[in-house]
Amino acid sequence: MMKSDKLVAAFKETDYPETEVERSNLMMPLRAAAEKYGLSYYAVRLLALNGEIPAIRIGQGKILVNAAGLESYLSSARLTDRPPEPDSVHGIRVLGR
Repeated sequence: MMKSDKLVAAFKETDYPETEVERSNLMMPLRAAAEKYGLSYYAVRLLALNGEIPAIRIGQGKILVNAAGLESYLSSARLTDRPPEPDSVHGIRVLGR
């Protein structure tokens, strides 16, 4: 069992805070957050690395994400229409669209 697997297992054994105030201070490993919210590990990692959710780096590789920040991001996420295609790319007009 890898160290990260042990950390996820230990996190699962603890009670998840129910109130917003308790969750605001809860930092979760990437894998635990991904499993809790039904996301891929890679998606949560990208959100953290791009600064879209609050996260901290522990040591050389461990990243912890804030549970309330992730919940807030997920509750505010909306599907939007694709941005309009540009009429030109680098000054060259696009034909046939």
